[in-house]
Amino acid sequence: MRSRVVAAPLALIAATTAMMAMARTPSPDAVDARTLPARGEARQCMSVRDAQQFQPVNDQVLMVRTGANRWFRNELRAPCPRMASFGRTIVLRASGGSVCAGEVFDVVDLQSRMTFGSCALGNFEPVERPRGVELR
Repeated sequence: MRSRVVAAPLALIAATTAMMAMARTPSPDAVDARTLPARGEARQCMSVRDAQQFQPVNDQVLMVRTGANRWFRNELRAPCPRMASFGRTIVLRASGGSVCAGEVFDVVDLQSRMTFGSCALGNFEPVERPRGVELR
């Protein structure tokens, strides 16, 4: 039986290669991603083409970079255990070139290609993320 990663379209696999999260213990100075100030209205959908990086911060927050220092916070609809673990990536099921709140993604181990669960996206909220700030 083929895993979802292998069976996924090539464009989808390429989009997920930059999404790997490194497991690390945040420093005591790390800022809670949920406290970053908003820079505008949240939106329900985001173009996959605009999303340059998906960065899992913890089991509840996913940061999406769309420019040099332009970030969106996505608080998932429910916690997504082990999403930010070393060697894991998220595989989006994007349809029509965009991802929207409520859409489901898989958490997959890059080596074993084993799926560790599926989680649902929340809204995409533009946030002010100072350069060099570590998030938790």
